[in-house]
Amino acid sequence: MSRTLPILLLDYDGTLAETRPAICRAIREALITMGLPPLAPGVLEDHLGRGATLAQFYKGLVPGATPEAIAAFEAAYRAHYKQADAEDTVLFPGVAQTLETLRQRGYLMIALSNKHEGTLLEGIDRLGLKPYLTAALGAVPGLPRKPEAAVWTERMQPVLARLGRGEAQPSEALLVGDTTADLGFGQAVGMPVAWASYGHGTPESCTPYQPQFQINSFPELLDHLPKPA
Repeated sequence: MSRTLPILLLDYDGTLAETRPAICRAIREALITMGLPPLAPGVLEDHLGRGATLAQFYKGLVPGATPEAIAAFEAAYRAHYKQADAEDTVLFPGVAQTLETLRQRGYLMIALSNKHEGTLLEGIDRLGLKPYLTAALGAVPGLPRKPEAAVWTERMQPVLARLGRGEAQPSEALLVGDTTADLGFGQAVGMPVAWASYGHGTPESCTPYQPQFQINSFPELLDHLPKPA
């Protein structure tokens, strides 16, 4: 890249951590709890590739689902996910080493995820990512989430202000993510996005957003991000 971007916003699922096995396992177990039949092939992969919420997934699966049924599905999912996450989730190769190098180069790194914030924080702590991240923002009921542009004004700007970077503009940051939720957010606020092609998104859905660049493994990020001036 021709310019340095000292603020890095890092997606979690499919970018830092391979959570696909845990997510798929928890959804399947939650559907059993709800008394629903097994999913057709490809349904879960499509859900992960779009970065859709659990509520959006369930409403697509069960048209006309009541708020109570959606809440019950979400609760069942989170109950099953805790164990699945502990047993099945791992960091992608080279993540910890790359984050350490980026920290040494002076980058300010913040996790920005659509994952339930409590679950996100637990995963970050368990996988040893906390020392590298200045902050971590996950999904909170009633607050905007990617790809909504309001994520920048309502979620990110207050955090950056506390860090003395309140004047920062979206164009001064780089988002690293793997799904259309990440790419759509970048497009909505004018922020460059590095597409993590090794994650949960597909080329068919992600490349039309024209990311700033593509990485096929997390360590490839270092080739694009020199030490900030």
